[in-house]
Amino acid sequence: MIIIGSIFKTSDNSGVRKILSIGVLNKNCIRLDIGDYIIGSVKKGKITKRRNNFFGYNNRNFTLKSSILKFFIVKSKKFILVNTNNSINFCCNSVITLGKDINLIEGKKVTGIMSFIVKKIFYKSKVNLKNAKFII
Repeated sequence: MIIIGSIFKTSDNSGVRKILSIGVLNKNCIRLDIGDYIIGSVKKGKITKRRNNFFGYNNRNFTLKSSILKFFIVKSKKFILVNTNNSINFCCNSVITLGKDINLIEGKKVTGIMSFIVKKIFYKSKVNLKNAKFII
């Protein structure tokens, strides 16, 4: 069961590696499920290098520790009943980082196995889904 205060991994290349969930958006309960929007603080981050073509030098964007961002839950360890006969279980709790707008994903590439429940968020954003596989 996922609750507020649990630790998540990320499944995109935004630069954030681990987060701690602080709160839930658009919901009043403590439990979290696949498809929920959460607010979290960064526990581990890495430097992402992006090239600035106009000036010709590399810019480094830092994802600072303890910065607060919005996230979208993609995977959970808890069993989820999809139909009467099917259930989904993943090996780790995982999220995707969101930008200032809730409908746009900050990273450019999403990897891993995901359920069709979360496919609604990928329509409005330009994301590379070659390495992502959707099940059930």
